Formats: sequence, C-alpha cells, structure tokens
Amino acid sequence: GTSADLALVTAHMVRRDVKSALASVARIEKKQPDQARFAHIRGQIQMQAKDRAEARKSFGRALELDPTYFPAAMALAALEIADKKPADARKHFESMLTRDARNWRAMLALADLHAKEGDREGKVLPLLQDAVKQNPTVNEPRVALVEYHLAARRYDMALSAAQEALA
Repeated sequence: GTSADLALVTAHMVRRDVKSALASVARIEKKQPDQARFAHIRGQIQMQAKDRAEARKSFGRALELDPTYFPAAMALAALEIADKKPADARKHFESMLTRDARNWRAMLALADLHAKEGDREGKVLPLLQDAVKQNPTVNEPRVALVEYHLAARRYDMALSAAQEALA
C-alpha cells in the first residue's frame, strides 16, 4: 500500500539514495496520479538533490493538482524568496486566498512575507485580523496577532487580543 511505499521513500532518503527515492515516488504517483502530496514529496526529494528547477516543477504540479495545497505553496514561495522574487512568492498565497478566502495558513504566510519586507503597505495587521475573524476557533491566527502586537511593543493590544482568544 501507499504507507509501505512512503516508508520505502523515507528509507531511500535516509540512505541519501535519491534515484531510488524518486523511483519509489514514481510508483506511488502511478497508483494515485491525482494526489498533490506525492508531487510535493517528489519536489522535496529534488530539493535535497539540489535540483531546484525540477523541484519547482514538482511543487507547481502539486498546486495544479490541488491549488490549495499549502506545503507546495510554501516550498515555491521559499524558492522565490531565495531567488529574490518576493512578489512572486506572495502570488502563491494570494492565489490560494482567491480560491479559499478563509485559508488562515495562506493569510499568515502572506502576512509574514509582508512583515519581512518591512510592511510598507500596512498589510500585516489587516491580514492577521482577517485570519482571526475568518477562523475564530483556530489558535494559530490569534497567536500570530498577539505576537505581532508584542513585537511592535503594543502591549495593551497584545493583552486585548490574548483576552479575546480566551473569551
């Protein structure tokens, strides 16, 4: 089954046998060609082999199969950042949000990218607030909002956000 195949991929990677790991992933993809996670795993293996071009294709394929597959968007964004293309990195998460406006992972990743660029457009706080508003039962956006206020030394706002989370 797939679990055994994935264990085999892991075993190959532990031995740094990229060729065998890629062959194992190919067998999995043949059985389940519509699964984004296997294209993503292929991309991870290619990244370990320092084959960024092929990894980029694999991560892109994962997003073709599932446009909301967050790990592939994160991997592509990391490649874009490494290539000094932050606007391209942001597009991966913006695209996810057009498909799922409540995707808190994409919102937090986009907020993080804006923060790393200095937040010249003032987009971080609205993204964090929207992530909290759209996902009231998810802890991660609330924690990110509290951390944002703490980093900005707005302790009263951090306290208020934390108290709202506990209410």
